[in-house]
Amino acid sequence: MNGKERVKRAIEFGKPDRIALNDEDMFVTSGDNNWIVKKWHLDEKDQIWRRQDIWGCVHRTANRDQPGYAIENNPLDNWDKLAAFQWPNPETITPFHQKRIVELQADASLPTRYHLLDVDPGPLLVIINLLGFENFLMQCVDNPEKVTALYRRISDYKFQLIKLAHDKLHCDGVVLFEDWGTQHGSLIASEMFRKIFKPVTQEMAARVHALNMHY
Repeated sequence: MNGKERVKRAIEFGKPDRIALNDEDMFVTSGDNNWIVKKWHLDEKDQIWRRQDIWGCVHRTANRDQPGYAIENNPLDNWDKLAAFQWPNPETITPFHQKRIVELQADASLPTRYHLLDVDPGPLLVIINLLGFENFLMQCVDNPEKVTALYRRISDYKFQLIKLAHDKLHCDGVVLFEDWGTQHGSLIASEMFRKIFKPVTQEMAARVHALNMHY
């Protein structure tokens, strides 16, 4: 039993021959490592490091070596900006899969291991950055239909990345990094999640499963 079979059996409760090990039985490809279009640069005026992502959000930090950053702007802080918003296209930005294809061809052991696609950030984190955190929470109350539509549009972009990885790299599964919780509870009420986000989440899961990938 090779690593790919072992991890699949573990996920599907199929009794693998032993516990799957991360480095030995699987490997990870980042599907959004091209989401930064302007890399970190130091602003001499305020000694703040800044970079920009494909969604138009500017990240800022006092120390780029530390994890985490703040969002300096929110491109969709007003719904009126949505019509002119420039949506990223996974087909035209720098393809994340080209380097991995070369590595797959060079290392005969990789195709025998479970190939996991890492999509970070997920749709929730993107929509929060676009709207702004406080505004996001307010819009969930005032304009839930618009939030759902925007969340679906972002999720569709993420699915295009997933499908690209499926078609080019034959990935076995995908994990989307999100942050639905705080230290004391969920980010939003469960009723609100079911109304606004659950339908899109179910759609995403169904589309991924249709590719015969784990989600």
